[in-house]
Amino acid sequence: MKIAFVDSQREEHGVQPVLQALAHTLADIAPSTHYAAAPARNRPVRHATGS
Repeated sequence: MKIAFVDSQREEHGVQPVLQALAHTLADIAPSTHYAAAPARNRPVRHATGS
């Protein structure tokens, strides 16, 4: 439920600001928990750089 709420607010506010707003409340959620539970399609694509 918390993950769904954060995802619903992501476009307007961003993940980190929403998580910071929830900090020290009963709905507190760690950033690592949110990112671990997010579907792969919501994760940023990281391109390998270097040689």
